[in-house]
Amino acid sequence: MPNIISTTDMARAGKHLMLSGHLDVMPAGNEPGWSVNPYSGTIKEGKIIGRGTSDMKAGVTAMLFAYKYLQRFKDELSGKLSLTSVSDEETGWGRGTGFLFKKIPE
Repeated sequence: MPNIISTTDMARAGKHLMLSGHLDVMPAGNEPGWSVNPYSGTIKEGKIIGRGTSDMKAGVTAMLFAYKYLQRFKDELSGKLSLTSVSDEETGWGRGTGFLFKKIPE
């Protein structure tokens, strides 16, 4: 369950903006209503069906693009920009965002 961290220092000192999202999903459990295997990624009527197909994935993708885009302007901006993608927000094992803040408070 890796956590991915990247930080870019801008040209001048300033505030620290952190973009953060999670990569894990809630377990499928024995929930009623699954018409396909929840881990199959079955394509049905032009949509991907299954666990993790929407849970924070668009948000993480948008943050990746924003992070990469803002790096282009690092010589003109102040502060620090970080991107974190954590693997343990939904399951409660304690290795997600809270874990990062304990290990890397800055």
